[in-house]
Amino acid sequence: MITLDRATLLSKPPAKPNYTPHGYLIQPDGSTYALCAKWWHGVGLALLYPDTLKSYIGKHEDEAESLTLDCGFDDVDAFAFQRYEFAAAPTLPVIRIANTRVMSDHVCVDLPRMACPSEQTGALMLLLYGTLGLSAHDMVETDLRETPIKDLLVAATRNSEDR
Repeated sequence: MITLDRATLLSKPPAKPNYTPHGYLIQPDGSTYALCAKWWHGVGLALLYPDTLKSYIGKHEDEAESLTLDCGFDDVDAFAFQRYEFAAAPTLPVIRIANTRVMSDHVCVDLPRMACPSEQTGALMLLLYGTLGLSAHDMVETDLRETPIKDLLVAATRNSEDR
C-alpha cells in the first residue's frame, strides 16, 4: 500500500527540502513534500486530499481501478493519477514544482488559483534558492509563461485573476 511517507519525503521550514529529481508539492503551511517517483504529483495530491480523489472517482468511475494506492510502488498507474492531478490541482491550495518541463530546461512552478500565504511562499523560496540553487533572476516556467523567480514570488501572493 502506498502511503504519504512512502511516496514523499516531508520537510518543514526552516529545514531545507530534500533534493529530488521528481518534483515537489508545497502546502499552505509551508510543508514541502519531495516526490519519490517520477510523475507522482497526482499521487501526492491524492494522499494529501483523499476526499478530492473520491469525488473525482465518483465522476470518472471508469478510472476507479487505475486510481488505487492499495498496491506496490511499481504498480501505481502514474498516468491515471496525472489525469486526476490536472483535473483537481486548480481547486487545491498546493504549489506544484517539476524540476524540468519536457520542452524547456526551466523549473516549472504551478501556483494554485488562490493567493499563497507567506509560509507557502517562504517554503517556495527555500526550495528554489536553497535546495535547487536558483537566483531571483533565474527563469521558471509557469502555466502562463516563463518568468523570473522574483516576479513569480510576487504573483504567488495574488489570486489567479490578478496575476
